[in-house]
Amino acid sequence: MFTQQDKEQLAALRRCVRLLERNNTPCILLEVPDTRQQTAAYANLDEFQSTLKQYSDFHYIQVPALDDSLHYYDETHLNQDGVELYDTYIIEHLIAGKLKSAQ
Repeated sequence: MFTQQDKEQLAALRRCVRLLERNNTPCILLEVPDTRQQTAAYANLDEFQSTLKQYSDFHYIQVPALDDSLHYYDETHLNQDGVELYDTYIIEHLIAGKLKSAQ
C-alpha cells in the first residue's frame, strides 16, 4: 500500500518518463543499492518494483561484490569504495547491452 506521498512521487516520476518518451530520450530506471538488512525491511518492495516496471525499463541490480560491512557508509548510502564498485558494474552492463531502455 502506497502512502499519499508515494503516490505523488510516482505521479511525478510518470510525468518525467512521459516527457522523456515524447522527446525520444532513452530512460533506464535503476534502484539504488541498500544493505541486505535495509532491503529486507521494506514492506512493499515487490509492489514498488512492479510499479516502476510500468513506467519505464526498470532494473534492480544486485552487485555481487558489494559487502554490507565494507561498502556502505550507512544502511542506505554507499561509501566511496561501494560507489566505485556499483558504478563500474553498471557501466560494464550498459556497455555490454545488458541494461536497455524501453525505447
